[in-house]
Amino acid sequence: QLFTKGISFANGVIMLKTLSVDRFEVLERSSFDEVQIAEQLLKDLAAAFEQGEPICILVNYIRLGGGHWSPLAGWSNGHVLILDTNQQRLPPHWVLLDTLVESLCRYNRTTQRPRGYVVLRPKRGTS
Repeated sequence: QLFTKGISFANGVIMLKTLSVDRFEVLERSSFDEVQIAEQLLKDLAAAFEQGEPICILVNYIRLGGGHWSPLAGWSNGHVLILDTNQQRLPPHWVLLDTLVESLCRYNRTTQRPRGYVVLRPKRGTS
């Protein structure tokens, strides 16, 4: 079922933790509470794009056709820049922060949990 339904948020987190065991800290951000996710995402966006912290934000959000994983590449004027992993299908695009938050908090019928996002941060001494 994993291969027919894609990589859920929980399975994506497990994979990231397994693959980055000694190099990256994997921080999970998942909730049905849009206010909570919006507040945390704003903090993480500020850390990445204003303070220049060496972090990567990967979102597991709902889009046309179902759930999807993509990295965020920018933040400006209430919008986030999503880099799709398949540029032929969907080139980089700006999305309203509120729209992204709504899609991050959506119920996933397969897992019965919300989607969310992950912050990857280098562990101390690995940069």
